[in-house]
Parts: sequence; C-alpha cells; structure tokens
Amino acid sequence: MPVIKAADLAYGRLRSPDLDKQEEFLTAFGMVRADRTRNALYMRGTDAPHHIHVTELGEPKYVGIAFHAASLEDLEKLSRAAGASAIEDIDEPGGGKRVRLTDPDGFQVEIVHGMAVSTSARIYSCVLADQIIFSDGVNTPFMWSGAAFTVLANCPVLYGQPRIHYAKLFGIKAVKRNTIVWSEENDPTIGYEAGIYNNGWELVQTRAEGLHALFATNEALYYFRERTIGAIRGEVTPDFRSDGMGLSTPA
Repeated sequence: MPVIKAADLAYGRLRSPDLDKQEEFLTAFGMVRADRTRNALYMRGTDAPHHIHVTELGEPKYVGIAFHAASLEDLEKLSRAAGASAIEDIDEPGGGKRVRLTDPDGFQVEIVHGMAVSTSARIYSCVLADQIIFSDGVNTPFMWSGAAFTVLANCPVLYGQPRIHYAKLFGIKAVKRNTIVWSEENDPTIGYEAGIYNNGWELVQTRAEGLHALFATNEALYYFRERTIGAIRGEVTPDFRSDGMGLSTPA
C-alpha cells in the first residue's frame, strides 16, 4: 500500500554549466522565467505553480524529480516513512515545504506542499453557504468565512473553475481529469471521496479523455472536453452516478 498518493508532478531538477543557454532552450518550449538566482534558474508554464523546472548551476546532471502532496497532513505522514527526511522549509523561490527521498537509482525525489503560485496564474473562487471558496489548481482548496480561513482537507486539488450545483461544490479532480467530485449539501468541508463518502464519478462512458471545464445551470451540470460537451441532468442524490441522465454531443 502506498504511504500517500502524489497530487501532481511538481518539477524536474537538473544541472547545467550555462544557465543562459538553458533559459533560451526552455523558453523555446514555451516556458517563462519565474525567478533566477546566482546558482539556479526557475521556469514556469502557463498554469498556477510558481515553477515546473529547476536548473542548478554545475556539471550537466539529472538531479531528481518533485511531486506535489495533496496536503500538509500527507507530507507529515510521508516524513514518518522509512528513508524519508524530516519536513524541511524550501529555501528557494516559490517556497513551501518538502520531504526528500532517494529512488532506487540514487536520484532525489522531493514531495512538496505549499509552493507559491505564479503572480499571473488564475485563482478561481465561488460562494457556497456564505463561504468564499478558493482554488488555484496546485493546493488543496480553502474557504473564507469573513473571519477565518479553513482548508478543505477532504477535497482533492481541483482543475479549473469549481462550480456550485444543487448546493454542492463540484470540481474536476486535477490528478485524474476525467473524474468529477462533489461535496455534501451546503458543506464544502465533507464529501468528495474521503472517509465514508463516495462522491466521485469517472466520466468515461463515451470518452476517456480529460475534462476541461464544468458549468452548472438549473437544468444540468455541463462538462466540456476538447471536442464534446456533455450534460448530466437530475438531482444530486446518493445515487447520482446511476440516476443522473447524461448527454454528450460534439462541440
């Protein structure tokens, strides 16, 4: 049994003797500089994470790979596993915390949580039960009551804009983008696929490709793929997966 499940790939870490040439090379692939120090280059993509690629100054070498943990609790659990480091503050641009491991070939594996998001990245929000819910596609969503922040610890990292449908928070699961998850009614802190709940639906009846967006109306929950639009009609009950009436049409 795995100790935890990684939420997403975070970044690769390499070494190069010329950071200028490395930046030019990565820019040609569409990446953008997130930060640069005397000894390292940090490049980002178009999504929320502060960076997705790290190049350290030095002789050419593959150093290792990093993954996002879904929560700080997962990071704490991993730190107690055999061969894992204690939780460390990441003293690099983007910050956050990490646990370090070594793979069977001797390369470094970093599991990170709490990395900053790009200042140009999208942060999505919606309102449920007088709470503002925020999601950045990297960290576990959280909500603001007007007095305090609460992390939605049972909710997975979500891709794109979460939606409210039948007084429940719906979202696309970032680590498995053909799957939607949802909360219990008027309570975004519980539900999803945590504990006693099984509020997830893998939408692969007609196509297995990832979802790009959700949109909710009084009539249906619409889901968008690259070339098709689907709709699920019906009340969100415990039997939603079997009772919901689906429709998929070319976009």
